[in-house]
Amino acid sequence: MNIGQILETHLGWAADRLGFRAVTPVFDGADEVEIEAELSRAWMIDIAWKDITQRAWTWLKEQSPEDQAEEFEDDDEVRRLFLIDWLNGKGYDDELIGLDEFILGGRCCANGCASKVSTPMSC
Repeated sequence: MNIGQILETHLGWAADRLGFRAVTPVFDGADEVEIEAELSRAWMIDIAWKDITQRAWTWLKEQSPEDQAEEFEDDDEVRRLFLIDWLNGKGYDDELIGLDEFILGGRCCANGCASKVSTPMSC
């Protein structure tokens, strides 16, 4: 692999984590600073997602007995319940929180944005 292929691989990983599609033309693609920014953003999202997951499990254990907390098999359901409780009364529609487009394991843009280097903010 040459350095360009390694950078493209890193950009593709970051794009996957952030929920967008990076389309880079030959010889006019993303530069190292843009790739580094996307990798940093992906890392921050992963850290935030781990933190919210820990908060959700702690909240669930405080809300219900231990035996009931063990009924949940995955983190997604616990995070969804935590977010519904947290956003309750703040003007958010509870039904939208359950949609995959709203919660994608730290990703946004279910429609798959594509640009030179698009960001989740541009979705």
